[in-house]
Amino acid sequence: MTDTKAPIRHIAAFIIMAGFLCAFAGISHADPKPSIFFWGPDHWDEPQFRPYFHAPKDTIDRQWHESDLDPSDWLFQGETGVEIIKGLYANDVLTGQYIKKDIPVLEVGPIFYRLGDRDKRRVTALVDQVFQVTDQKENGLFYLNDWETKETIGVYTKHGLQLR
Repeated sequence: MTDTKAPIRHIAAFIIMAGFLCAFAGISHADPKPSIFFWGPDHWDEPQFRPYFHAPKDTIDRQWHESDLDPSDWLFQGETGVEIIKGLYANDVLTGQYIKKDIPVLEVGPIFYRLGDRDKRRVTALVDQVFQVTDQKENGLFYLNDWETKETIGVYTKHGLQLR
């Protein structure tokens, strides 16, 4: 004995599913592109293109623009500058320091490159504040070298950090 109603049920379910797809297909379509290869410039205008749900009112650049944070502000936690620098070494922000041809060299690690420019300046200013490298000579400075290539990537003087 075979059930002859089973194929009919499958066909009926298929027809109902196809009906739903056809009924709602017109609702979920995108507007056509003006060209086959790209969207036109008007697509990126405000009403159509919104990369964020809410546009930021204060971007990070503007938010910290007037910040006068000094590296000594990091010392408020009761730690000495040397303890903070040890933390920078432990987290691969800094990887070494040495003297090369009578000039101090600070070796920066991979995490140093992930820091923003302002934080790079703060880290190097903290190192200078703790070890007083720029105060030891009239034109005191120290180089920043990459931990992997050993190439000089910048210099720190009393005027601040200068990166390549």
